[in-house]
Amino acid sequence: MAGAAISTAFGDHGYQLVGEWCDFEESARLNRAAVELGGSRERVIQRWLNKESLDEVSRSCDLTPLRGERLVVLTMDLPGVAWIEVSPGIVQSDLVPFAVRWMTDGFVLCAPERASLLSVDVEEVAGASIIETTLVGGGLGALGANLVARGPKPLRMGSL
Repeated sequence: MAGAAISTAFGDHGYQLVGEWCDFEESARLNRAAVELGGSRERVIQRWLNKESLDEVSRSCDLTPLRGERLVVLTMDLPGVAWIEVSPGIVQSDLVPFAVRWMTDGFVLCAPERASLLSVDVEEVAGASIIETTLVGGGLGALGANLVARGPKPLRMGSL
């Protein structure tokens, strides 16, 4: 059902999310791990007022080193769906642009073996659509480094 729900949602916008679905038990484990990471004080939060700049910064990264990493994604636009394992290319070509163009909630990208995640949260504030990113850990390599270096002023939670 999870696969059908997300396929329908993406298909309604003319897209398809490609990857391997995690089973229920694995998804539950990943949910717990992501919640624990998301609550970490060692995280960087950025608010992107120009959503397209997030896409531009994402595409400017060389994600080749992430090819050997396990990357899993949970789309927050569809509550209750399973995690899906994706390639780094899907992150740049599909996920970030989808968040910029049509997602209303966003997604969580996790590198579980490296205890790292990127949350991309789409919000409406005073009639304007913005994106808030939360980055935890260094396991997303160039993607995380580029977001911090080229994005809006980061709020480092661990330094409070």
